Amino acid sequence: MCFLRRCGLSAIWTRRRMLRQVIHRGLKSFFFSLGLFVSRHPVFFLTVPAVLSLSFGFSILHRYRAETDLETLLAPSHSLAKIERSLASSLFPLDDSKSHLYSDLHTPGRYGRVILLAKPGGNILLQAEQVLQVHRSVLDMKVNYMGYNYTFSHLCMLGDEDRKCVLDDIVSVMEGLRQAALSNRTTTRLQVSYPSTKLKVCPRCMLLPIKEAALHFTRRSSWVNSGSSKQRRWEH
Repeated sequence: MCFLRRCGLSAIWTRRRMLRQVIHRGLKSFFFSLGLFVSRHPVFFLTVPAVLSLSFGFSILHRYRAETDLETLLAPSHSLAKIERSLASSLFPLDDSKSHLYSDLHTPGRYGRVILLAKPGGNILLQAEQVLQVHRSVLDMKVNYMGYNYTFSHLCMLGDEDRKCVLDDIVSVMEGLRQAALSNRTTTRLQVSYPSTKLKVCPRCMLLPIKEAALHFTRRSSWVNSGSSKQRRWEH
């Protein structure tokens, strides 16, 4: 005597086993025929993939470039950081004459810098000798590339007037004080002023990034409100 449930399970298991056998035999015969076809035409399967790879590599795929900028890959296109950076660039444009170093408001690009920190409780401005020692180490650094030794003077940013390397203002002041101390003379009075810039009168240019940020915030808040209203309707 056979129970109905047990007979039904055995029938389902039998059908699944038969289906697996049919699929296994079909795949086995297909790959066997494919292997025979490849073995009988070796020249075709050796030359055609190579020709296709070369043709795609030099024609279609050659137009594409790999994106390596992390900001473009990870940061949203309408992020507030990009909007604020565009606003800062419009208000404080980078000097194209290469007579000044970039500031923290701009993207460094191909520039490089060394940040020196004093020990806890210390003052970096009072450790002029250590700062100048690091500065001299950077000036004396040499990099060999393709049989030529490059130094700081080959890669630095040159000024328009004296055609000399543009240095940081703090380093220039410390170097002047050091030279005055070595020559046992008084230094000229130096006036270190706060950096300023001349803004172009363009209210539309100044308000455009702010309008974009406000529009993005409005869209985001409306999306959140619509989602919360949908959730309230679903709960009711």
